[in-house]
Amino acid sequence: QHPRADSMATTNAWVTNAVVAAAALLALVAGAVAGVSVCGTGPVVNNTVMGSKEHTFARHDHSDEASCCSLCLGNRSCVVFTYETASRACFLKNATDGSEQRDGAVSVVVRPPPPPPPPGPPQPATVTLTYPTPISSVSPSYKSWNIDASSNRGFFHRNLTNAKLAYLAKQSGPGYLRFGGSGNNDLHYSLGNYTCKGYQYCLNETMFDDLAWFSKMAGTKFVFGLSLDPRNGSQWDYGNAEALMRYGIARNVSFFGFELGNEVNSDSATGLLRYSPESEAKDFLLLHKLLQRLWPDASERPKIIGPDPHGFHKVPPSTDKLDFLRDFGTNCSALGVPLFAVTHHEYIEVNTMSSLDPDVLDLTAGIAAAVNATLANAGVSPKAEIWAGEIGPHNGGSPPCVDGPQRWSTFADSFWYIDALGAKARNGYSVFCRQDFVGIDYGLVDCATYDPLPDYWAGVLFGYTMGTAVYATNSSDRMLRSYAHGWTDGSGKVGFALLNLASHSFDVTLPAVDGTPTTRVIYTLTATDGLEGRGLALNGKPLKLLPNGLFPAIVPRSVPSTGALALPPMSISFVLVSHK
Repeated sequence: QHPRADSMATTNAWVTNAVVAAAALLALVAGAVAGVSVCGTGPVVNNTVMGSKEHTFARHDHSDEASCCSLCLGNRSCVVFTYETASRACFLKNATDGSEQRDGAVSVVVRPPPPPPPPGPPQPATVTLTYPTPISSVSPSYKSWNIDASSNRGFFHRNLTNAKLAYLAKQSGPGYLRFGGSGNNDLHYSLGNYTCKGYQYCLNETMFDDLAWFSKMAGTKFVFGLSLDPRNGSQWDYGNAEALMRYGIARNVSFFGFELGNEVNSDSATGLLRYSPESEAKDFLLLHKLLQRLWPDASERPKIIGPDPHGFHKVPPSTDKLDFLRDFGTNCSALGVPLFAVTHHEYIEVNTMSSLDPDVLDLTAGIAAAVNATLANAGVSPKAEIWAGEIGPHNGGSPPCVDGPQRWSTFADSFWYIDALGAKARNGYSVFCRQDFVGIDYGLVDCATYDPLPDYWAGVLFGYTMGTAVYATNSSDRMLRSYAHGWTDGSGKVGFALLNLASHSFDVTLPAVDGTPTTRVIYTLTATDGLEGRGLALNGKPLKLLPNGLFPAIVPRSVPSTGALALPPMSISFVLVSHK
């Protein structure tokens, strides 16, 4: 038995529910509970809305589930209906694409959706490039991910010494492991003279040792998110944090940096009053003095990173969120707090349909531009790096962990992920901390089986091809997204990330860089069971772990050094161009 009894006993029991899926629908919704439909058909998905708003063609109020079913069965255009018990509303929809969790909602698929229309003819497109001067650069550790301490992310029962999990973490090519999330605010450390008695969520020695080992085995830089909630009057009580630091020092744990507080900013939209930017800056000063005392050698001292505010969802971002970042940074500067990086959290909320909507994808760059302008005008950046400290396709509402289709474990989500990686880099961000590596329905690996999900493989290919020098690119068609990064190792390589959002193929002409390229290779990802499925192919061959659990050979396809490149419909391609 894994020795976590003193911590695990304090967490809620992890509920395992089944997911019922029709053969024609390989990805329904994570956490769905199977039921018996009054229609006598299925599949039935409880507490879930299937089909996005765009697919709703009729609404009927003051209904019941049986009447809703009859209305759907009587309309040939109706593929799925959703009945909401609280409002007694019936929604008829012509497609299942796009799902979200909602308590009290019942969705029933009554007939297979019609087959998609055949793809149209290939369309020409051109990508231009501003070269050789980069517009920004990213950290060599740019592509990073988080481990969340929240109980509903499975942290308290997960064995981080699992060989498969550690292997996949290493193979993902990560930069930073950020240990953070809402659960960190409630986390107590049973280290030194402190015990777990009286605390619901507690990090004991075994759990800390496993977390530190996992970071080391994965080859990451370890960033630990501390709780800001222990208070001594109006200021942070750092006693428990100091015990953790001293324990880590005694174990020769290498901390790259510390954060303090997770999403504890005041929020005018909800009326939640937590900590002001001025008070947080003063608490960060206490952290700075603590680090000075425990690490007298400045060259070995962990960095200070924060403040991790929540609420970045739209363009323009809420003024109070931007003001919080600005005021926190200026107060830290005035107090002499050496911020290494300024962070914020971001969730623009995508689903199967909106992951391929250029207007939705543009939100990522729009938020980045606003954050950049705010911090630059405040004199905080570029002295401090800008990090997407916690960024994912969806925020909260995690259902129980099940083995099978989950809401964001789909190929469609990979379009958002790669586009967001490209957009943040283009807008001057140094690090991208994906929420999260493993943990319910928007991780990089399946939370039950630890099998890699489509986003995992897409991130691996981003790391294989995209360097640290970021160039400006432009596509002639809005349904073709393009990003370009150059390598700075003297090889003269330039990597392109090309996302075909359209239902037709593109014949893409790439720009010449330093004359005619000597070689070009391409990695193209396509879905093998639809956008809502988890299966994908690399250059036409299924991409998955070998039977022995090891990585397959990731082999690109060589293409002529000149001429247009054919990009399949709804595909993600990485092109690596060599010139020297």
